[in-house]
Amino acid sequence: MYYLSELSLPTITNYQISFSNSSSTKTIESLGDITDHISTNPIKISFTATITEFPEDKRETLIKMRDDKRVLTFKDGKNLESIDNMIITNLTLPEEGYENGFIAQIKLQQIRIIDSDSSYSTGENPETNENVQSEPDKLKEKNVEEESAEEDEVPEESWSSWLYKSVHNDESEEGDTEWLKYLFYQ
Repeated sequence: MYYLSELSLPTITNYQISFSNSSSTKTIESLGDITDHISTNPIKISFTATITEFPEDKRETLIKMRDDKRVLTFKDGKNLESIDNMIITNLTLPEEGYENGFIAQIKLQQIRIIDSDSSYSTGENPETNENVQSEPDKLKEKNVEEESAEEDEVPEESWSSWLYKSVHNDESEEGDTEWLKYLFYQ
C-alpha cells in the first residue's frame, strides 16, 4: 500500500522515481567546456493510482491537497520508503464517471523550505534521506557603519574611504587629486 500523507493509495502502476543532478559549464578558450558546479535536483515521483475505495472523498482530497499547496509525505509501502516535503506538481483526474472509482495520474516533486524567521533551510537530503537544517551561506555581510553613514560621510573602515578622502580632502593640493576627480566625475 502507498500513502500520500493520510491518503491511502492501494493500487499504483507506472511508478517512477527520478534522482538527477545538474551541472553548469563554462567555455574556456584553450580548454573547451569545463564543469564548475554540480547541484542535486529535487526528487520527482510520478505514478498512476487506481482509486476504488471512497472515490468521491479521495478525489476531493487530492484536489484540496494540490489547491492548498500542501507539503506531503509519500510512503512507499512496498519498499518501506518514506519521502518528506513533497508537493503535487501535476494532478490529472477524470471529469466524469468517478463514482465507482477512477484513475489519477499524479506527479510529485520534493521541495526545500526556507524558514524566513531563522534563515535556516529545512528538508530532506536526497542523498541520505535524512532531515537536515542548515544555515545558508552568507552572501554579503553588511557593515552597520556603512548603513548609517550620511550622504557625504564615508566610514573610516570602508574600502573606499581612502579614495573618498583623497578626492574630497581640503588639505590636499589641487594637482594631486585632479586625476581622481577626472576619473569619477567625467
